[in-house]
Amino acid sequence: MCRLLGVIANKSVEFRFSFKKFKSLGERNPDGWGVGWYDNSVKANIKKEGCSTIESEIYDCLSEKVYSHLIIEHVRLATTGKICKANSHPFEFNNWIFAHNGCVNRDYLLEELEQDYRNGLIGDYTDSEVYFRFLLQSINKQGGDTVQGLLCGLEKIYGIGGGRTYNFLLSDGKHLYAYRNGNDLYILKRFNVNPNDYSNFEALSKETQLLLTSKSLNREKAVVICSEDITDESNWEEIAQRELVIVDKNLNITRRKI
Repeated sequence: MCRLLGVIANKSVEFRFSFKKFKSLGERNPDGWGVGWYDNSVKANIKKEGCSTIESEIYDCLSEKVYSHLIIEHVRLATTGKICKANSHPFEFNNWIFAHNGCVNRDYLLEELEQDYRNGLIGDYTDSEVYFRFLLQSINKQGGDTVQGLLCGLEKIYGIGGGRTYNFLLSDGKHLYAYRNGNDLYILKRFNVNPNDYSNFEALSKETQLLLTSKSLNREKAVVICSEDITDESNWEEIAQRELVIVDKNLNITRRKI
């Protein structure tokens, strides 16, 4: 299955990715990878490929280019849509970034999309990209109220059925939204920071394989959301089924059940 990773910090920090754990997942998730982040002007940036992380020639050096307060990463195991860069996650639309783990009823949601949200669909209309556009359309229909739009959109999706595993990460550059229904999704709050701690932050898998490092993250508060607990810290918490988690720029966390 696909893997999701999101980090939001109270200040921009540098992220150095060697991705040994996520890269090893390329053996089981060979159909693409991608990273989305926001620069200092809160403009969305996406870097992705339609190949395995193991085959990529640029994956390991991407860390030199990522400096942000918010990142979203994804490795893909394709369910619908061909294997190509356009169909890899994350997706970007109107400065939103989105990554999905699972599958939804693409044909029904595509029929529900208004023209403004059909325009610019890339690739061959993967269920994930259509899911993304449908949620944004729902937010717009709720007058731009993101939480209410997501709740209404998800309730409508559940009403029509035909999908499974709706996990996603979504951001507008100011908030990180995470939703779980299906596969595992975990959250870590790193609030007990030391402003004088100049040691490297290291995120490790259970097998102690390096995922990411940062020279400054240990001095800043952050929230990490991932498909697995990627550090040895004890305060990882499992996000409940059908729970929407909202993290704002001040790292306030709100939870809503559907």
